[in-house]
Amino acid sequence: MELALDRVSRRFGGVQALSDVSLGAGRGEVVCLVGPSGCGKSTLLRLIAGVDRPDAGTISLLGQDITHVAPEDRHVGFMFQDYALFPHLTARDNILFGLKRHRDAGAMAEEIIRRLGIGHLAARFPHMLSGGEQQRVALARALAPRPHVLLMDEPFSNLDRTLRDGIREETLAILAALEATVVMVTHDPEEALSSGDRVVLMRAGRVVQAGRGEDVYDRPRTAYAAGFFCDFNRFDGTTRGGAVATPFGPVAAGFVDGTAVQVLLRPQSLHPADSGTPATVTTVTLMGEIEQTRLRLACGQEMRMRSSRRHGLRQGDGVFLRADPAGVLVFPADAA
Repeated sequence: MELALDRVSRRFGGVQALSDVSLGAGRGEVVCLVGPSGCGKSTLLRLIAGVDRPDAGTISLLGQDITHVAPEDRHVGFMFQDYALFPHLTARDNILFGLKRHRDAGAMAEEIIRRLGIGHLAARFPHMLSGGEQQRVALARALAPRPHVLLMDEPFSNLDRTLRDGIREETLAILAALEATVVMVTHDPEEALSSGDRVVLMRAGRVVQAGRGEDVYDRPRTAYAAGFFCDFNRFDGTTRGGAVATPFGPVAAGFVDGTAVQVLLRPQSLHPADSGTPATVTTVTLMGEIEQTRLRLACGQEMRMRSSRRHGLRQGDGVFLRADPAGVLVFPADAA
């Protein structure tokens, strides 16, 4: 691993911000830390950068323990959420600012300006740049010293939604071409799944689950992990004969009989059918590429169905529903 954290913990007064966090990042790998506000993502970045120190555990870079190494000696780049460009400096001078310790600073700055294709921005001041252009200059400043690891704190959150996806794709392509090792923080589940070679889901200072995006999405280990990456319809029940009864039929539970469980059903796993579970449409909402339909089952339970197809349903329509078994997950009722 290029970067390795082993059982890292950090406490602020009575708050345990991080507890025994272990993770790593290989060369050229993008690792996305994702989770709700206050889960410890940014604290972890600060520890890796060296602007804060852990109470316990070690941080290693290229096999060397850097836990107590000064930030300027770690060879770690940091791209801030608000970009933190100096308003009185041009784009080129902002990039040069991080190269003061290098004798060939000018050549290094020009190389990264060329690699990122921002030569036309070099003489401009930050107020003359769009949000996407400021993001690109901030990225160039962080990459110019050729860090072993680049840390990115919510790097796309300040961009307009219409620009965000395109700039994110361009940025990730640049980082891949440079074989940069990246640890990126985001609160956006979709961004984490689409950006990370590995996704690390955090909660209350701990790693809940880590793995490839498709693994954490398709095979969540906890109800919390499942619910973080997808909104679910939920049923409560008790196992009987190795299964739990639902309005869509019995579902294999894998728990001993008498266990209280929660059944989670993905909204995109519900489909209209010629026969099945009867329901009544309550609302239909167009959400761009997705259509969301709310329905009420005969038992009174509200359901959500999402699809990229337009089903032509209207409020008050009766419809039969079927559920794709692949979109059903079962967890203990007290699991969080």
